[in-house]
Amino acid sequence: RDNPESNNLHLLKKPVLLICTGLILFFTCKLIVEIFWLYGLGASESFRMEIYSILIYINLTVNIIYAIAILWMLPKQQYIML
Repeated sequence: RDNPESNNLHLLKKPVLLICTGLILFFTCKLIVEIFWLYGLGASESFRMEIYSILIYINLTVNIIYAIAILWMLPKQQYIML
C-alpha cells in the first residue's frame, strides 16, 4: 500500500496526468471541429471559419496546461557514483 505521506503531490499537480488531459482535450475538440467542418459544408464560409477558429483557443489552453505540467515536474535527482 502507498503511504499517503510519501506521495505529497496533489492529483492536479501530476505532470503525466496534465499532459494526458491536454492530449485528450485537444484531439477531442479537433475531432468535433472536423465533424462540423465535414457536415457544415453547406453552411456559409464565415460559419466554417468561426468553427475552425475555436481550435486557436483550445490550442492556447492546452499549451498552458503543458507549461504548467513542465513547471510541476520534479527536478532530476543527482546521482554520484562512488
